[in-house]
Amino acid sequence: MCFAFLICASYMVISPLILIPGIIYFGTALVIYTYQFTYMHAHKYETGGNIWLRLFQCSIVSVCSSHVALAAVFVAQGSPKLAFLLVPLAIGTYAYGQLLISQHHSPNQDMSIAAAIRVDHTC
Repeated sequence: MCFAFLICASYMVISPLILIPGIIYFGTALVIYTYQFTYMHAHKYETGGNIWLRLFQCSIVSVCSSHVALAAVFVAQGSPKLAFLLVPLAIGTYAYGQLLISQHHSPNQDMSIAAAIRVDHTC
């Protein structure tokens, strides 16, 4: 799913028609995953929203990749000044994403409650 977002984010600047299959894909995925997560999957434990941290990391990498792809398009079209202006944007986006991740992530978030209890009993 993150790869599909990467493709849509990278190529929407070059060819806006890629948004149509992207919208269809993510709209269908929304309906299917909503049904599956609501009625089919029963988890033994809750992670407290840890998947959102991983999805955020994926989206930050996708946005930075789309900046680099757009810079490559500008270089190919003969305007390296515009490409040079996009480099700080990609670096700033990545740095801001890492700042947010460091503020909202702790090591105990990746552990199930059963694993945390086992670690507590072994110490």
